[in-house]
Amino acid sequence: MGTGGRRYGAGRPGHKPHTTVLRSIDVRRMASENCLVPGYTYQWSWWNDAGEVVSSIDLNVSGDGVAVSYSTSGRAVSVFVPVERTRCNYGGSRPWFVCPHCQRRVALLYLGNDVGCRQCFGMTYPCQSEDEVDRLRRRKARIQARLGDGKRKTTATIERLNVALVRIEREITRAMVAYLGRQFGPETLADLDLP
Repeated sequence: MGTGGRRYGAGRPGHKPHTTVLRSIDVRRMASENCLVPGYTYQWSWWNDAGEVVSSIDLNVSGDGVAVSYSTSGRAVSVFVPVERTRCNYGGSRPWFVCPHCQRRVALLYLGNDVGCRQCFGMTYPCQSEDEVDRLRRRKARIQARLGDGKRKTTATIERLNVALVRIEREITRAMVAYLGRQFGPETLADLDLP
């Protein structure tokens, strides 16, 4: 394992902000909800768990892009973001935002004191600074979600998923024991009855 992350000596360096820090707009979602129609003006909002609007932006779609307007920290931000389309192999087209800073085609733009892509803001995905235990926990959560999704499964599939869960639990325990051994020395763990 490398250095960084949330625990000492775990994961990759965690000094860059994560993409979850800022709100984002997704051109794929806008296209699927038919929001990229020229002349269309609407408000994009984010809600909390209680159903209250916690943040919103104004979007004005033109033939070649989207005008994004919002305020942050008492400062008004207004940026025009071009939208390009690429042809798909079997017909149709796929829309992309063009980052106002680096001119790269991106699906997501992040909203801070300015509008930009992940690379212009120097952000990383949360999974890029995960350590081994975090990755195992994420895999375990996916399997548990699959077991509880309500879809019919054969007995063999259920058994295979349960075996995978047991194996992941063992791997988590092994990784945590190795971590504790590095932190406190193997002699400290010698007295414990660990699997």
